Order: sequence, then structure tokens, then C-alpha cells
Amino acid sequence: MSSRDTSGLATDAGIVVRNSRITVENCWIRDNTQYPESLIVGIGGVMGREGAELYVINNKITNNTWDGVALYRGATATIADNIIHQGRGAGVGITWDATATVLRNQVSQFWKGIGSFGATRVICKNNVVYHCLGWGIIATGTSYMDCANNLIFRNGNCGFGLWGPEVRGRLTNNVIVLNGWRDEWVCPRVGVWNLGHPLLAPMSYNVLWDNVQGDWRDMPDYTNEFNNVHIDPLWDTLSFVPRPGSPLIDNGNPELTDPDGTRSDIGIYGGPQAFRKPVPIPRTAPVDTRKKKN
Repeated sequence: MSSRDTSGLATDAGIVVRNSRITVENCWIRDNTQYPESLIVGIGGVMGREGAELYVINNKITNNTWDGVALYRGATATIADNIIHQGRGAGVGITWDATATVLRNQVSQFWKGIGSFGATRVICKNNVVYHCLGWGIIATGTSYMDCANNLIFRNGNCGFGLWGPEVRGRLTNNVIVLNGWRDEWVCPRVGVWNLGHPLLAPMSYNVLWDNVQGDWRDMPDYTNEFNNVHIDPLWDTLSFVPRPGSPLIDNGNPELTDPDGTRSDIGIYGGPQAFRKPVPIPRTAPVDTRKKKN
């Protein structure tokens, strides 16, 4: 268990990497909860700084008090097959000019799920992002995010946010459902909130369903445009495996293929990085870990 440095500028985490190459695999990084009440910033799970090259694979990163995994100042990382659960900040935060490939992670119960900030470059595919208080996945600054085949489910405000006119990327093959369960905090209670330029970040082949205040905000309604649809995904409600007749099956972006070479499914079981087995999602209520004002 780590204790927080009293400086709010410090980078504190269970594992901090700088000017090194490291693999963090099959570890449980948890319960880093000791920090002064005077600070908002707590203790993260894994953080990479200048010159860091990280491979964060198949870990549990739980019950820490800041970001689950965060990159700064030119760090690079592959972040794959982790359970990243319960903390403050972002579950996965890619900041400054860092680059990352983020695959097949389960991210839950943070203030915010997965985010690209600053001038970062992020591949974000086949992740499950759920029960976060604010947005599920966001791209902002001058970052580039390729966001494909994710399940963005039951987040407090918006599912996906494109936050700024200089953001580039792609939103395709995602399932964005049941977002907006709490009062507005950082964004509207909708499926997709778009403050970006539609030509710089095309959105296609996404399934949206039952988002509290609608599917699209601050942009044209893309329902039935560019192969985006508003339709019940018809899946198993525990594992999210599509049932027979599901609109997710073989209806994805034709530029992507499933591991067997067929046209991609929409959602986490589609695309080259598909989950290979069902992913049960706990139905525990989210925890608001923000500090309360006296």
C-alpha cells in the first residue's frame, strides 16, 4: 500500500515508471487509499511518465484513489485484458503527448472511463466501460482516438464525448446503451455528445439504445445515417453475447473483420481484437467517490 505525497504535483501510484521499459502482468494492484484530505489527487494504479514504455497485461487494478492507468509526457503503453475497477479520476487516462493501445479491458466505477487528452494518440477497442459517474469514453484536445467495438454501458452522464473542434478519430462498431442515470455533471445524459467536427471524427455502424436523454446531442441526429441505428441489441443481459437475430451479428463496419474472417459483429465480440469468451458484468451500484463539500 502506498501513501500519497503531500505535493499535489507529485505522480503517485502503486507502480510509477519513468525512463524504463516494464511489463506489469498478472498483478493485483489495490487499496492505495492513503492520501491527505487536503488533496483532491490521490494514488493511482499504474502511471507512466517520460521515457516509459509499459505493457500492462491481465491485471486487476482495484480500489485505488486516482486514475487506474495514466500516461504522461511521451509515455507509450499497451493496456490489455485488465479489470480496472473503482477509483477517482479516469479508469484509463492518456494525457500530454502519450500514445496507447487499449484493448479488452473492463473499466468501471471511476469518475470517468477512458480518455484521450492533449495531443495523444489512442487505439481504444473491445473495452467494456460501465458504471462510471461522468462519461464513459472521451476524446478531447488535439488527440486522435480510434474507438471501435466497445460496450459503453450505464455511465452516469454521456456514453461517448467528442470534446473539441480539433479532435480526430473514428467511432465505429460500438454499442452505447443505458447511459445518463445520474444528474448532469460533466456532460449531457445522452449516448453521444459531439462538440467536434464531424468530418474529422466520422461515426458509423454504432448501435444506441435507451440513453436517458436521447442518443445524439450538439450534432445532427445520426440515427439511420452512416449505418448508425437505434435498436435493442438483443443480447444475453449478463454476458452481452448476441442472441440469435441480434442486430449486432455480421452488421458491423465492413472494413473490420472478426477473427474467423467474416464481417465484424458490432460490440465487444466483433473485430480482430474480440473477446474470446463471455464477459459477465456485475450489477453492483456505482460508488460516488468524489469528495463531498462541507
